[in-house]
Amino acid sequence: MQTECSHPAAQPRRRAYTMSKLLKSRAELDRAIAGDKPVFVMFYADWCPFSLAFLPEFEKFSGTADCLRVLADRTDDAEEDFDIEVFPTVIYFSKDGMRRLDGEPGAGLSPEELRDFAAECGVGNK
Repeated sequence: MQTECSHPAAQPRRRAYTMSKLLKSRAELDRAIAGDKPVFVMFYADWCPFSLAFLPEFEKFSGTADCLRVLADRTDDAEEDFDIEVFPTVIYFSKDGMRRLDGEPGAGLSPEELRDFAAECGVGNK
């Protein structure tokens, strides 16, 4: 007979973030933003506390829109090409061009800012 442990640390871990896709190359990013489908892309760094704090909010939002993630400091030229100066930054790509929501230095982004940004892009309700 096997003994079970009810301690939370002994339970199998479940991924908290499963909605948006992590793009692992610049080629994947280029294909995603060149398509006909509008998409929100979160440029972030896994060492940035503001990115990590915002990630669960972005994942919740990804249930209502097409969303992708890019580890900008690990994806060739992404920071430079998209003028990413603050993590996190969310860029909306559509056939009409791109719009951006830059994180605030020392503060990141809030769920309200994302909701308002999505509404400005014509996605979701304000």
